[in-house]
Amino acid sequence: MISSKIIRDYNENGSVAVKIEVVAANYIGGYTIKITFNDGVEKSVDFKPFLVKSLHPSISKYLNEVLFS
Repeated sequence: MISSKIIRDYNENGSVAVKIEVVAANYIGGYTIKITFNDGVEKSVDFKPFLVKSLHPSISKYLNEVLFS
């Protein structure tokens, strides 16, 4: 369940810092996921460069698009 409340925290200097949270993630295709944040910003992220560079088998296994999706 996604919470609709805004969480506020205070920095050392006393200013309010709003915590950014992921509220949705939708698979687009290939290695791309559209991520929506609680501040309304939407970004499409291509994870292929990250997966290709990874030497760890627990991560690089997701180069298989079936596993990634």
